[in-house]
Amino acid sequence: MLIQAGLSRDESITRRGEVLLTLPKTNKALKIQPNADGKIVVATSRRAEELLHDNLSTLDHEEVWLIYLTTNNTLIGVEMVSKGTLDKTAIDSRTILRQALLHNAASIILVHNHPSGVCTPSKGDIRLTDKIRQACNLLEIPLIDHIVVGEDDFYSFCDERTFKIYK
Repeated sequence: MLIQAGLSRDESITRRGEVLLTLPKTNKALKIQPNADGKIVVATSRRAEELLHDNLSTLDHEEVWLIYLTTNNTLIGVEMVSKGTLDKTAIDSRTILRQALLHNAASIILVHNHPSGVCTPSKGDIRLTDKIRQACNLLEIPLIDHIVVGEDDFYSFCDERTFKIYK
């Protein structure tokens, strides 16, 4: 289920002006601070990680989420696309691209957690990221980052230059 940016009946605003997007099933909330014109811009890996850290860092299983963005990195929405086990989850390029196309995303950020709490990507994470990035490039929907969330930290493929960004 897509959690869209912007207010709806399932959202509220905190005293600090944060938008609370309530996640289905878990009733966890994403705390997001919009900019002055009310838009939520995801321009850094830290900002992307902040969107999902509280929801992913303490899970006992892996989940994969997508962050959908416009051409100017304004948030379209976030969505869980896979739920797995203690040390793996199944995800493929087709699912990711189908969802990106359905939500008219100009670019995407892939986010998943490591229940171990260690955010260092595995060799499988690196291979999968490269495969997904190549597929995204074919459809001109750049995968601008893949973030691995640990207990207290995160790993950004973009920040660590694990892959080159193409735009």
